Amino acid sequence: MIKVEIGRRIRVLRCNYNMSIEDLAKRLDITPGYLGLIERGERGTTASRLIALSRIFRISLDYLMTGREVAPSGASSDTLTFIRDSLTKCEQQYLIELAKELATSQYTDRELEMVFNGFSALLEIYQEIKINGAKL
Repeated sequence: MIKVEIGRRIRVLRCNYNMSIEDLAKRLDITPGYLGLIERGERGTTASRLIALSRIFRISLDYLMTGREVAPSGASSDTLTFIRDSLTKCEQQYLIELAKELATSQYTDRELEMVFNGFSALLEIYQEIKINGAKL
């Protein structure tokens, strides 16, 4: 059942981001008990809450609905492949932890967009150095 799968994904994301059920419920403007029902698949949720969850966790709606992530807009598959192939596991884990920290922060969407744009520019520079041996 889709409610069960969506609920499971929400719970996994919440736990991966070290968020309590109370913290996430507050951000969604619902009670912790109702969020628990959603996580267990006993209740569905609204499209607006799914959108809020995608923003909180910086994931696509595709992931919440299907369990498969789609490359974010603006991120080419070449860039994602480069990250997977060129960064060490330690560097990848650092980026994941940083993304989790940013996603659970109190920054506005505009501030987070500026941060991610900065990361994107730095990644392009890193990619250019790694591929072409460019010197700074």
